[in-house]
Amino acid sequence: MNIKLTSSDHGAVNELVVAIDLMSKGYKIFRAINPNTPFDLVAYKDSKLYKIEVRTGSLNKDGGLNYRKKDRDDADIYAWVISPTIIYDPNIL
Repeated sequence: MNIKLTSSDHGAVNELVVAIDLMSKGYKIFRAINPNTPFDLVAYKDSKLYKIEVRTGSLNKDGGLNYRKKDRDDADIYAWVISPTIIYDPNIL
């Protein structure tokens, strides 16, 4: 089954991908509830806060990163999601 996601849905999914990855590395994660914020996530670890902007990207033929720029942001860290791979147990899904 091939489900077509809107651009907003795709961005939300990628924010969750980054949140899960950071949680698995021991960070406490906070998500913005307003879609018009200058960054997407806040990560907290070892008494430090990091403002994170998640971007969907792709690699060009030279191996460089392609992504849409945002007009305004106040991020400390950028996270680019490039074709994440998820494998599910075929007996469940």
